[in-house]
Amino acid sequence: MKKLKFITALFFVFAVSFTAVGQDKTTKQAKARVEKLNQKIIAQDATLALSTEQISQLVEINLEKANAAKKIKNEVSGEEAQKTKMKALNKEILPKIKAVLTKEQLAASRSANSKKGKNK
Repeated sequence: MKKLKFITALFFVFAVSFTAVGQDKTTKQAKARVEKLNQKIIAQDATLALSTEQISQLVEINLEKANAAKKIKNEVSGEEAQKTKMKALNKEILPKIKAVLTKEQLAASRSANSKKGKNK
């Protein structure tokens, strides 16, 4: 009986730790995306840097998008169906991002993206 309790407890600890690691990775990726966006904006105009409040809001939006994308990949079969769902997700997320950024920050981000496209 003691072995069964020990094995159950050990399993629970591993399950919780693996879940935490997965969430931590997703959070790091979301923060990295926001930092990359901030660097693009700063490269255009340093005075337009994201505030800490904007950063936290954008991290939450990126986490929401990442979790929804994982759900789509796990639940939707077929590459075309996944593409369609991902496009719909992007259309849903973009207004949320635009609501957080100022017009100037959005313009700086778009300008950086257009320059990136010309350099390819």
